[in-house]
Amino acid sequence: MKGLSLLQYYVRFSSNKLGLHSINKLCEPFFAELFNRMYGFKLKTIEKKNYPAIDLKDKKNRYAVQITSNGSKAKLDRTVRAFEDNKMHDDYDTLLHFIIGEKRFNPPAKNPYPFKRGEHDGYFADVEEKNYQIIVQDINDLILAIDALDDDELSAARNYINGAINVYIDLIKKPLYNFVPGLVSPFNAESYLAYCKFEEINDKINELRALKQLADTLANLPKQTRLFLWHATQAVEKKTSYNGVEFNAATVSGRLELSSEEFFTEISRLEHADLIDKDAREGENRFVLQYYVNGEEMLKYLHKYCIAKNISFEDLIGKISFNLLN
Repeated sequence: MKGLSLLQYYVRFSSNKLGLHSINKLCEPFFAELFNRMYGFKLKTIEKKNYPAIDLKDKKNRYAVQITSNGSKAKLDRTVRAFEDNKMHDDYDTLLHFIIGEKRFNPPAKNPYPFKRGEHDGYFADVEEKNYQIIVQDINDLILAIDALDDDELSAARNYINGAINVYIDLIKKPLYNFVPGLVSPFNAESYLAYCKFEEINDKINELRALKQLADTLANLPKQTRLFLWHATQAVEKKTSYNGVEFNAATVSGRLELSSEEFFTEISRLEHADLIDKDAREGENRFVLQYYVNGEEMLKYLHKYCIAKNISFEDLIGKISFNLLN
């Protein structure tokens, strides 16, 4: 399971060395789908900010998961305390404390509860007075659990990992190395992907990869060009036959008080970034914004999504706040 080990490395490096603890959030959809395939769960990510104790939930199967890169005993204590303080044991029979890394403690003899070593080197404790079970598992335990699956389940798990792991590793690596520092927030686009109503996990993965590519493209544009791009979306022609966002050049130029030379400098930058349909250009007055990945135009649908969800398209494009899609 080389892919899982590599994922562990990048998460540990970003969280422990650089202090980017929000990087764990990027991994939540990956592990939700992996656990679902392994155990038949219906785990979903939790969209509410600062939700206590858990990151994934399956109310039907009464199963909750905390995803963390912190393998300390103190982190486990905080998770259990928050879980119980919020009486989550009334809704869930199992709390999985999953560590993207390694456990850094032996099974506690007490405090919060007496733990035993269970299957695949994980720890567990039965909390009888509150009628729920705590399981502590790290990446190494997960690899052992995957290897112990039946042939069909093992094949399905490995196929999913091999197909999805590089997308999530790239998402983690980009904020560390390739994106402009402080410019792009980590994102998983869970809400947007749900809005798209994809039925297949591979379609979700491909769309997430496309969003990452668009964010990368925007990060390489000057700030004023991204501002120009946003203003262009606000000067949309209501009637258009193009599969993109058609805008009126005079309106944008007037709002930004651009000279003709400045205007066409911005147009040239957008054309170079493949954000304008050169073939649809009508003289010097009408242009069509577009961004194609794998044959699908993305800008028009993203613009539609932001309007429907009352999300700032200016922040999405101008500040590259793709975490608005979470």
